[in-house]
Amino acid sequence: MLLNFFSKRISERELSWDEVIQAIRLAWIGEMVESALLEEQHQVFLSSERNQYRIKRLIAILDKTIEAIGFQISRGNFEPAEAEWQFKGDDSLEALNLSLNGDREMCLLGTIDRVDKLSKDGVSYLTVIDYKSSSKDMDYGDVYNGLQLQLLLYLNAAIEVTSNAIDNEEVKPAGIFFTSRLMIPISTVIYC
Repeated sequence: MLLNFFSKRISERELSWDEVIQAIRLAWIGEMVESALLEEQHQVFLSSERNQYRIKRLIAILDKTIEAIGFQISRGNFEPAEAEWQFKGDDSLEALNLSLNGDREMCLLGTIDRVDKLSKDGVSYLTVIDYKSSSKDMDYGDVYNGLQLQLLLYLNAAIEVTSNAIDNEEVKPAGIFFTSRLMIPISTVIYC
């Protein structure tokens, strides 16, 4: 929700991620949080000082998260193409509908956190970025051995969707990225 909100807002305002200064981030986050608090199921956060402190803490965490994402995006040539793209088993994508024994089919569903795109020399290069708030790390040995295929399936689906949408451009994979512990305050992150 947060990433999609910011991606749309940045696109609507014709800004780049590095142009979104803290004052703008905080205003947009405040708007998003205020909108969520108007929903009945979230009004419990307004019921006590303790919960209002949690809201302030959440806003600070969201600000640092968006700052970190913006920093990372602004340092590369790829631009976000999709954020929080949801797909269901009823999509007609070959990448998401896997044939099983006989006439049975397994339909995958999920949400791709972010797809970035770089168009160069008639080729669109795509990356898939998956954000995790848990501390579980990706085991690349499991990816290599076919035991952890989520990001590869997501990338394959993104390539298929993009290929279907773009007639005159070749679409190629550029990478898959996994970010765990996204909620670490930016002051503790070391950039190389």
